[in-house]
Amino acid sequence: MVIRVREPQTPSMPDRAPGSTAQEPGGGLTAKSLALLVIAVFVSIWWVQQTEIIVNTGAISESTPPIPAIALLILFTLVSALWRRITGRPMLRPAELLAVYIGLTFGAFVPGHGVVKRLFPSLGVPGYFQTPENDFGELLAHIPGWVAPTDRSVLQGMYEGVDGAAVPWAHWAMPLAMWTLMLVLLFVGILSLVSLFQRRWCEEERLSFPLLAIPVEITRPMSGTRGRSLLADPAFWCGVGVAALYNLSNILHAINPNVTNVPPRTELHTLFQSRPWTALAPLWLDVRLELLGLGYLVNTDVSLTYWATALLQRLESVAIAAMGYEAPAAPYSMQQGTGSYLVLAGWLVIGARTSLGRQFRAVFRGDTTEDPAARWRWIGLIAGWGGALWWLAAAGLRADIAAVFLGFIAAFALVYARVRAETGMPNIWSFPFMQASRTMIYARGSAFLAHAGPSSVTMLGVADWLGGGYYLSSGGMAAEGLKLARDGRVSRRAAVTMMGVGLVAGLVISYWAFLTPFYRYGANVLEGGTVAGGYTNRVMVGTYGSVVSWLDADSPVSPENARVGAIIAGAAQTLVLIGLRWGLVRFPLSPLGFGMASILGDRYWAMFLVVWAIKRTALWVGGVRLYRRLIPTFLGIAIGHFVIAGVVWGIIGRIYEEFSLNYFVGYG
Repeated sequence: MVIRVREPQTPSMPDRAPGSTAQEPGGGLTAKSLALLVIAVFVSIWWVQQTEIIVNTGAISESTPPIPAIALLILFTLVSALWRRITGRPMLRPAELLAVYIGLTFGAFVPGHGVVKRLFPSLGVPGYFQTPENDFGELLAHIPGWVAPTDRSVLQGMYEGVDGAAVPWAHWAMPLAMWTLMLVLLFVGILSLVSLFQRRWCEEERLSFPLLAIPVEITRPMSGTRGRSLLADPAFWCGVGVAALYNLSNILHAINPNVTNVPPRTELHTLFQSRPWTALAPLWLDVRLELLGLGYLVNTDVSLTYWATALLQRLESVAIAAMGYEAPAAPYSMQQGTGSYLVLAGWLVIGARTSLGRQFRAVFRGDTTEDPAARWRWIGLIAGWGGALWWLAAAGLRADIAAVFLGFIAAFALVYARVRAETGMPNIWSFPFMQASRTMIYARGSAFLAHAGPSSVTMLGVADWLGGGYYLSSGGMAAEGLKLARDGRVSRRAAVTMMGVGLVAGLVISYWAFLTPFYRYGANVLEGGTVAGGYTNRVMVGTYGSVVSWLDADSPVSPENARVGAIIAGAAQTLVLIGLRWGLVRFPLSPLGFGMASILGDRYWAMFLVVWAIKRTALWVGGVRLYRRLIPTFLGIAIGHFVIAGVVWGIIGRIYEEFSLNYFVGYG
């Protein structure tokens, strides 16, 4: 497979302790681990409620891995080690600890911007924000009552608050139950899809899953494996010190603006005030310590391609402006990324065709003795994606449009899972978000949607958040969870069960965590909002504005040939890079790096440039030994940033709300 990296990789799991068995009794699935998972999910979501909804100090649920999962894993590891020292018996076996972490990564990510925080605006915006000018009211007749509440008083109470703060659960029960079903079906489909590639990625290509270094190193004292504990390594604490200095400067600056700080963002494009250089905008220098720390684990071919692609695409916009073209969105980087991801999805299928065919034949012939789970993967694939298609069609979206929409989501989910498995990209938005529906409009205009009927157009808007939020990135967490279970003596059944429990518990608890403050304070003034809701409400207002324009038969939206051309160009460039990687052994540019950079490269290029230079220098000066010795330091930078910015600043910002908006920490 030519997408693979070609340099020493970070081992995803340490060597097992001498005499250890392949799998512990129970494989991590016990009553204790299940109970601890549910408690941990509740604590995580309450934490998100306090720091992301009631106040807005940062988006901890967007971090990769989720900050609550990392923080609670550290807590459970320390408490369990202390319990063992006192009683001589382990409070949690290593497999139980890892199983809880696997489930918690799902439970902690669902309340964020890409899932539940985007679900409620998608259901409430048409009914509450309707005016004679925006025509949102015309959409309500095409939204079934089991998809979203249509009673304006219910939505008004959510956005404005009500006396007594009583949540009208009777109006919300059916829509939330049906959306839970939809999300579970998508989870089954994505998990099954990723599972089909697991053997290929783990056994044949031996991908390293770099982000698993975090739970592996944290739980090393519990696992009985050789090597120094991460928390006892001075190099780790040096990294934590770097994170502490950076965050302390910004926290003190938030409290007293006279204190000098290291600004989280510098807008470099403001330095250029004349044409054509003004076309560089947007070009940011974002200080993201999680990208600096975890980016050290990313292969240098990927990091080189990332920052080089991002800067070249900004120069493309300058060249276009210099030729006299007025195209503010040029060179349409997101559409180039869309084309790249579609090609990469096809290439992954081609590369795994032998493994996929072997699994399919085993099921067809009824011989699954070698791989008993093969049958369930195919059943889950059909049931998950088929069930999601049925759900959308029942809601009013024409089946063929729903199939194309879900096809984009499946392709993006597969490639994102590969990105996490191969590169360890620590960003949950590294896929072509908002493009599952938009690509159809770019290619064919809105006329074909109008022919499908107003119900199809409306439901495409209602369901748009499934491709515009980050729910499909659960494929990356699923791939990592299965790998962690495979190497951490957690049974596959335990891993899948914990993922499912974490997801469902996270959804149910998130519904309570959101609706309770919504009806108490009013959603309009939460999540950093003023009188029109926070960021996710503004996003959905824009989405439904597009839906109204798609319904306008008198003035349909025309196909956008420039964006379609960018999709084709991104696909072509990816094919060229794949060919060069295939033919030239040491070719330094990565197809994955190109696709990733086309998504958010204008924000994160600087961190990848810095970490690429550091890693190349370390490999040149001290070889693999120095590179590995520095891993704890960079893990310390990332984990220290997660804990200080996500935990410490979250507590300070919750107590002293007047300072919370002066230092917002983003991870997406």
